Amino acid sequence: VMLIFRVLLASGTIVVGTLCILGGREQIMVENEIDPNRNTTMTFTCFIFFSLWYSLSCRSHLKSVLQIGLMSNVMFVVVFLVALTTHLALVYLPIFQAIFETEALSAEDIGMLCGVTS
Repeated sequence: VMLIFRVLLASGTIVVGTLCILGGREQIMVENEIDPNRNTTMTFTCFIFFSLWYSLSCRSHLKSVLQIGLMSNVMFVVVFLVALTTHLALVYLPIFQAIFETEALSAEDIGMLCGVTS
């Protein structure tokens, strides 16, 4: 029962957080006429960051990441870095921007997303 509660809480947090980013971006878009691709990229990045941070916290339900140690599972770290690098490539490399209709995000946007999602 506790596991189901934790899964529902985590998934609810991810959904609500992502929708808040999308809603906030939609309001800014209406006021400032920002490209909709930027909003999609912000929402996509928010969802990915939430998922990455959640994967870090799922390593143990009793201990924090700092207690376990970030490097205690090297393969996990490799997969985490590959996922992060792949996402950043989708956002910043022009060839992927054309295919996936993403737009490069500013350091301020990435910092805000890291703060919101962590």
